[in-house]
Amino acid sequence: MTKQKSLTDAVAELNRKAREGSLDVVAAHVLTDAGRAVPDILVFAAAAPAFDAGCMFLVPVAGRGVFTRAAELSLNGVYGFVGPAPNERLGVIDVLFTSDMAAKGGAGYTGLHLFTDAILDHELNVFCRSMENTEHRSVTRLSKMQFARMTIYDAAMDPEFMALAGNTLFPGARLRVNGGDAIVAGSGARSVDEAPSLSLIADLFPMRPELLLCDANGVMARHNLTFAIPMAAVAEPEALLKRVLSLIAGRGGDASRLAEAEDDLAAALRAGTFHQADPGPQTV
Repeated sequence: MTKQKSLTDAVAELNRKAREGSLDVVAAHVLTDAGRAVPDILVFAAAAPAFDAGCMFLVPVAGRGVFTRAAELSLNGVYGFVGPAPNERLGVIDVLFTSDMAAKGGAGYTGLHLFTDAILDHELNVFCRSMENTEHRSVTRLSKMQFARMTIYDAAMDPEFMALAGNTLFPGARLRVNGGDAIVAGSGARSVDEAPSLSLIADLFPMRPELLLCDANGVMARHNLTFAIPMAAVAEPEALLKRVLSLIAGRGGDASRLAEAEDDLAAALRAGTFHQADPGPQTV
């Protein structure tokens, strides 16, 4: 076993190997017990519950100067929290929606339905009431918006995986969520040692609908989180590989999409289109 390296040294070595074309990247779903070697990067996808998430959209509503401020705004009947954007005279409004919001009279339509429809680039019905008490209706979709970000406040993780991955999942570490670029913001809102979780920030625009982990009705029920672990910075790489093998065995119905997410990120790492983040100087 090689000596554990600092994250900064490990990332520098990975970048060098990537330039030389010698980077060894392994997707977790192809691991086997027999003759297992420790790769440079292990790509591992995990499913995390989709609740405890929010999305901020910059929603186009009307033309310039039609109203000054929005009093309320809904997408597909779900009313969000209108933000204090100074650009509402331009006809766009920043609005925060959470996964547990419910549409008024929407027969069970929630924030999770809205997030799914957005990622699928379905049409979204906009209703806005201005401070001047004027009403405005329009139709938009994700591809027509200028800004769309998802924050996952409490992505529950496997305790043993988190312990073995160590500080490779530092705030600022890069990953993919549902196929879209994301970063670790820090510990989750309810994270404790025995039940750790992460908070994550993700870009909705590049999320891939085919990687969504959905319920029987096609609504996103779990997030597809895909990590690139620099194994030289892991204290016990063999133990981490063993735990990942165990987790893969229990994937159930999500297995094929988690495997596809791993292959997708592994290919991006080999092609040099996805890079590890350097945590910078570490304080003791």
